[in-house]
Amino acid sequence: MSNNLTLSGGIVAYVIKEGNGFFYYSENSTWLLDDWEREINDKSYFKFLTQFELDVPLYATNVLKNNLPQVLIDFDNKRLINNYYDQALEDRVPRLWNGTWVEDINSFLDLIPKEQRYWESTNEES
Repeated sequence: MSNNLTLSGGIVAYVIKEGNGFFYYSENSTWLLDDWEREINDKSYFKFLTQFELDVPLYATNVLKNNLPQVLIDFDNKRLINNYYDQALEDRVPRLWNGTWVEDINSFLDLIPKEQRYWESTNEES
């Protein structure tokens, strides 16, 4: 089954919270964590994020493969790992967080658990 859903104007983030990983799709300002420090601390940021959760099965494989994750945010360990070349998101983290830039896309994608790598799907629907 093919669909016409597209992704444009944003980036995919892999977010870890309470040991669980989820994909979200939003504009890059959503991932400027230092702008959201108060909301992260009072937990309202997580409610805000729910509107951006990426429901992977709704998208055609070719759309997903053209929208790889570019940011990993681990709220459990207070770290952000960035592969988004257009903005230094790793420099925009709250106090006491660790921000890192990973230039190589393959090294970055290796940080995401194999069972959640939608871009490695063998289903070639488009």
